[in-house]
Amino acid sequence: MHVDYALNKKYVAYAHIPFTYIDLMLVIFQLTLLAFIGLSLALVVGVPVLLASPEGWASSKGLVLSGSALWILLVFVVGALNSFVS
Repeated sequence: MHVDYALNKKYVAYAHIPFTYIDLMLVIFQLTLLAFIGLSLALVVGVPVLLASPEGWASSKGLVLSGSALWILLVFVVGALNSFVS
């Protein structure tokens, strides 16, 4: 029986990597993506609410900036992890 591995390059490329490593990377990617989506929803809801508060920008500037910095970091981390799982 002849098996043509050229048709399925993904399995040939991962032939030397144990399956537990691939599964672990997939779980890490999914959890990071979940954190990114959760933070995105929190920022979409939270930033307008914080800016509409009586104190406004002055009291919530640090929270908005740190949330935005974490969001940008998660964009790059999800992009990097995506190259390992796809």
